[in-house]
Amino acid sequence: MMKKLGFIISVTKQTQAKEGLNYSLTARRVSPEVVMVTMEIPREGKLKDVRSVTMRIRPHLPPTNGPVSYSPLVSATLQTTEDKKGVWSVSFQLASELAERCSVDLLMPQGPRPRGYFHYAVELKGYITDRQ
Repeated sequence: MMKKLGFIISVTKQTQAKEGLNYSLTARRVSPEVVMVTMEIPREGKLKDVRSVTMRIRPHLPPTNGPVSYSPLVSATLQTTEDKKGVWSVSFQLASELAERCSVDLLMPQGPRPRGYFHYAVELKGYITDRQ
């Protein structure tokens, strides 16, 4: 019997404050084909124990009324840089047609002595803006 080692909390631009997550995320469409993404993650509050940051692209799935199990088309751990205040930064670019299906996942330990992890899956689509 396989034990469940974690779970995913989906986060949108509308639910970020409700979840108490103090990150900043920009996703700018710099051309019709390209979206540039930058995220800053202060290592404080709920985000003080972030272990890694992953970019994940879901397959195109038809709408459903419940949870869906799938394997991502792409899942890649992102390189983080840390400033003098301990804030992590990540950046990447991707094709516009993939941006709507992309999330930036923040991996967090579950409990003080983690036996598993959970992810805040930050859905990119609500953050995308056109170049100004």
